[in-house]
Amino acid sequence: KKKKKKKEEEDQHQLPPMFRQFFELQPSEKSGYPSDYGVTLYTKLMSELELEDDSTVTTTGSSSSKSTPLSLPDAKAKKIQTKRLQKELKAIMNSTSVKDGIFTIELHKGNICEWDVKLFDFDHDSKIAQDLLKLEKMSGIDNVWIRVSIPENYPFSPPFVRVLAPYVQSGYVMSGGAICMELLTPDGWSQAYRMEAVLQQVMSTIAKGESRIQKSIPRKLSPEEAQRAYDYLVDTHKQHGWINDPKHKG
Repeated sequence: KKKKKKKEEEDQHQLPPMFRQFFELQPSEKSGYPSDYGVTLYTKLMSELELEDDSTVTTTGSSSSKSTPLSLPDAKAKKIQTKRLQKELKAIMNSTSVKDGIFTIELHKGNICEWDVKLFDFDHDSKIAQDLLKLEKMSGIDNVWIRVSIPENYPFSPPFVRVLAPYVQSGYVMSGGAICMELLTPDGWSQAYRMEAVLQQVMSTIAKGESRIQKSIPRKLSPEEAQRAYDYLVDTHKQHGWINDPKHKG
């Protein structure tokens, strides 16, 4: 056990000092969230979704409400994106992953480019699975809720994935909920990747990286913080490469 802890510390110290801030918990910084493992945050997000249900309109573009004419290249890119997403969604809805309850997927506000995915069935021996069992007994929450944002030039660029709730940190989950995973970066992405497999790899990365549900976190699980961590991740790995990096792990 001591050897394992020492190895984890050595691995972490291989990262550039400024990069470690996105993985380390820093108690001196306050997120403004209550110390309840993310139960209040999860409940708040659920309530917001229920309020939005009445005004939900299914869209095939970005989340912007403005309708602006697309140039011919943009219109072509949008057509490619939409066609591929429709194919991916159909495949996922008919997949064993959904049928077996490994994860569920819904469009956020009816937007085909924003997916709310709830991850249920992690490796039973993983720490995240054990944490979820405890959280379920305490609050009834039995999943990790992530949001998948699809870029305009998908499938040629990777989706942006971040944890929404509960408070999942450490391992390969960075501040803001961003995921440290080569597959989700421009250099590691391939347009051939299927979204079902991507979601399975995200689950595997969270589990194998020994991410945990924390009682409190130093920074908010916000899209801005997640994007900041992700951008730094991409820039840093361009300079230093990936340390002991199977693509599925990050």
